[in-house]
Amino acid sequence: MPAAISLRIIFISLFFSLFSAVAAADFYAAEYNGEGFYKIKAEDGSHEVIKSSLGHGGHGLAFNPLTNKMYVVGGTTLYKIKPSGDTEVSGEMTVEITGIDFNFDYTMLYGLSAGSIYSIDPVTAEATYVMETTLTADNAYAIATRSDGTMFVSGLSGELVVLDVNTEESKHLGTIASTEGGFTAMAFDVTTDTLYAIHNDPNKLVTIDLDTLRYTTIGGTIGEHVHGMTFIVSEEEPPPPEDDSGSIHYAMLLLLMMLGVGKTLGNRVKHKLT
Repeated sequence: MPAAISLRIIFISLFFSLFSAVAAADFYAAEYNGEGFYKIKAEDGSHEVIKSSLGHGGHGLAFNPLTNKMYVVGGTTLYKIKPSGDTEVSGEMTVEITGIDFNFDYTMLYGLSAGSIYSIDPVTAEATYVMETTLTADNAYAIATRSDGTMFVSGLSGELVVLDVNTEESKHLGTIASTEGGFTAMAFDVTTDTLYAIHNDPNKLVTIDLDTLRYTTIGGTIGEHVHGMTFIVSEEEPPPPEDDSGSIHYAMLLLLMMLGVGKTLGNRVKHKLT
């Protein structure tokens, strides 16, 4: 991997580490049928209703911390969505998307459609075919990207597949044990690389152990048919002490400036599956 790209990954990790030192890991989540919009605490699975209805289904949710923009999919429509739950149409796609997530350095948005992967322009909503997965259309609902660039997809069957969109390689990891039902949404806590998911029976937050392929339930039932979730850093935690705040803010500014290094090269890096 080129040095510039390695530095970019390190800076993104440090960026999130600075936030995680003063804030808690949470998730936003969106329903498909119930159309609700939620905030979920990673530590105990508790949740609050931000908006009872988005006015459309939430079939995928993704947040880009570098642009501070969040997106939600409703059928073939891509929306920009605010933390309040208010949405604005970004554009119309030619395919129905069932899950979205950004790649490891937030330069590309990807989506699942009928078991295939598409790249999506978040500004115009133009969707471009990339590759097939080994999942059938009925089983492909959840997509999540780890900080090392590895992309994972899963669905109602509980099967877990790892993808490399650069080489168009797809590898079946197995079926997640103790599964009755499957998974309708996934997202990584990028500060710990822990994979979280929504188990559809009965719609609870879980963590997935990628070594043992078993899941652990956290908290109670969340809404109805949650089909989109994305990692955030809580804005409700107290700020750092005054004597440290200046240096932390300066460090974050430096990191954001340095994140631009190697962006063009980053789009051309090819990660090999292991």
